[in-house]
Amino acid sequence: MSQLAEPIDFLARENHRNKQFTRLYTDMIAAALKCDNILIAHHLNYKVPNPAAAADDELIAEEIPSADTLIFDHCLMQRIFGGEAIALMTELAGVPVEGRDAALAKRFYGRSGEAIPVEILCDR
Repeated sequence: MSQLAEPIDFLARENHRNKQFTRLYTDMIAAALKCDNILIAHHLNYKVPNPAAAADDELIAEEIPSADTLIFDHCLMQRIFGGEAIALMTELAGVPVEGRDAALAKRFYGRSGEAIPVEILCDR
């Protein structure tokens, strides 16, 4: 009789990942979408101005369902990395999920010579 594989708690792993890399995802969304009303929880949430609104202060809530959706979105990544985006996404696809965000952080913060924020380097 075959044994069942140990179950993997993907939800807990995703929540831990989002918590550890909140700063990276927030900075990336801000860079790509030029917004500052961002909340990282189970999903990556942000608000942008409603182009159909009469008032400039009316916002629309949007959501990116996962970190990998952000990381592999061609439009958003091209806004951030320009012509290097496709090659970077190809490279990141080959990195196991456990190391993907750290590899991306090096490239994202390295664009401007910034140091990687300490909260990204520490596994919480």
